[in-house]
Amino acid sequence: MTTVAQYIIKRLEKEVDHAFCSVGGAAIFLTDALKDTKIKPIFLLHEQATAIAAEAYGQYSNRLGFLIVTAGPGVLNSLTGICAGYIDSTPMIILSGQANTNHLSDSQTRSIGIQEVKTAEIVKPITKAAFTIKCPQDVPNIIEKAILLAKSGRPGPVLISIPLNMQTCEIDNIDIDWDVVDELDQPLMNWNMSTVQSIIKRLQQAKKPAIFVGNGVRLSDNSCYQDGLTAISLLKSALEKLRIPILTTWRAMDLFTEDHPLYIGRPGMVGERGANTTLQTCDFLLCLGTRLDLPSVAFDYSNFAPNAEKVIVDVDQAELDKLAFEKTEVHEDAWIFLDKLNLYINNNNITYENNEWLQLCKELHKQPISTIHADINSTTLCLYELIEWITPYLKDKVIAVGSSGSISECFCQSFKVQEGCRIIQSNGLGSMGFGLPAAIGAHYASGKPVICLDGDGSMALNIQELQYINDNNLPIYIIIINNGGYVSIKNTQDNLCQGDRCGVDRGTGLSIPNYEKIANAHNIHYDSFNPTMIGSGQVWKLYIEGYMDKILAHNRPHILEVFTDPNHKTQCRTTTTKQPDGSMKASGLENLCQ
Repeated sequence: MTTVAQYIIKRLEKEVDHAFCSVGGAAIFLTDALKDTKIKPIFLLHEQATAIAAEAYGQYSNRLGFLIVTAGPGVLNSLTGICAGYIDSTPMIILSGQANTNHLSDSQTRSIGIQEVKTAEIVKPITKAAFTIKCPQDVPNIIEKAILLAKSGRPGPVLISIPLNMQTCEIDNIDIDWDVVDELDQPLMNWNMSTVQSIIKRLQQAKKPAIFVGNGVRLSDNSCYQDGLTAISLLKSALEKLRIPILTTWRAMDLFTEDHPLYIGRPGMVGERGANTTLQTCDFLLCLGTRLDLPSVAFDYSNFAPNAEKVIVDVDQAELDKLAFEKTEVHEDAWIFLDKLNLYINNNNITYENNEWLQLCKELHKQPISTIHADINSTTLCLYELIEWITPYLKDKVIAVGSSGSISECFCQSFKVQEGCRIIQSNGLGSMGFGLPAAIGAHYASGKPVICLDGDGSMALNIQELQYINDNNLPIYIIIINNGGYVSIKNTQDNLCQGDRCGVDRGTGLSIPNYEKIANAHNIHYDSFNPTMIGSGQVWKLYIEGYMDKILAHNRPHILEVFTDPNHKTQCRTTTTKQPDGSMKASGLENLCQ
């Protein structure tokens, strides 16, 4: 006979190769069931790290990020990674332990069972669905629904809460109601080829068209991949005929290399000046697979691409409904839309080219992000220059970028994408502590070495996972950018709190770990570069290049700590000002500060 735990894990063996786990009493039979499968368990030290690693695994692979946690504090600690997956549409399955069914509290009682919390109710706002197993015979239907929901439509996390006594119950009659399951996977198709024809006609009439590509193009392959054609390949096929400038979101930044003939940058409130100029002056804009979050529009939908006729393709109707501007809506998966678009283009021999407009956009894209450059008089290292110097070493690399502060901002804003790069990040939630566990998840998803680029503040939040990295000799190369604390918050306090700083550096109450001692304690090789101690300008560049050569030469963990300007200012960004009524107002996308 098969138990509930064995059945679920065996079914998931068809979907995943790895399970990211934190063991606990209420999930004991779930982790035990892994022993009889080919699924490799990855046991991390903290549930937040476990969930982030699973989310990064799903990001990289487009397969299910699989997470097992125990009840109560176990599942609660994992919420950060689950929420990140929900916002950024990462397919995930979470199995959480739970108290026995006869110990579950009612709506009036706070808690009865040991470590019992109302898991399904708590995670409902940050998952596509949350199930609680209360009858063994419900398990086959629930697991099929969960897998399909996590991967189809707009992907995202699905949680199954499994009481301890249910895990050991036997399933004696496996009966799946496929009619119920299949109802979840119906194509949208609330449009037809005449819609595509209309879009192409308006594009051909435009003098300054552009396309804004988001990560939804990559995600759509979960449910619509056919005949070896991914949505990305369909998009690139269409662009061979429709030679229009390409803008991307941060999450989609690795879909096109810097030298792609149509690529012109990443717009936004922390963006590239040329990309923002193109966006704000184009007269036709096709948005594909981007939810157009507030940073993309500088908190002002009314001023987003104000001169453009806008066509928005999104699988999530709620994302279309939120957009407070005139537009043509296409409520559909990106793969299906691009398939029909290519069909129409090829059948009707459609082409479009405006070399003068494209060349103007390419020239705009050449504008520098930063006006700060190291010279003979410099005493601190500019973060933009550091990113420029390490860029050649990141070709063909998997890169995990941590946190949401200056490190993430400057990297996503200024990094020149190389051939073969794959970038893992958490732009939607932007949680500190993301980088290190994300590097672990990305390594297991890719089987490749990973560069982890993280800040000194973010690194501290999941620093315990260095133990796992060392014990398993993972080829993860960690570059800690030490700017003496929380620089992005420091700048915000300077701007909105009249420079009244608190909790952002050592002088205001924040203490950052000594990473050399931490590395030594975990037996991980450590190097550091402090520019105040060594020359200036080009000498710094040579040192950085030497360190990159060194750490990439070895197939083992390595930490390089680079000390940068503690007063760094992110450039090419909108400016937020406090209004008399206390509200905040950001300058327009076309008005980026130096």
